[in-house]
Amino acid sequence: MNMLDQTIDYIKEKYAVIGERTFKEFPHYLTFRHKQDNKWFALIMNVPMNKLGLEGTQEV
Repeated sequence: MNMLDQTIDYIKEKYAVIGERTFKEFPHYLTFRHKQDNKWFALIMNVPMNKLGLEGTQEV
């Protein structure tokens, strides 16, 4: 199991919520919302390495 799957499983177990595909133009992005107030508490998305201060443009 990779780190992404582990993270999704952790959120599902800890907070009893499932990620939503909120952005049609970015189908791989997942948002996670609190059940009580529907506010986001997590977003899983691809980011180019150079946007994180790392070398390269590969998405992580």
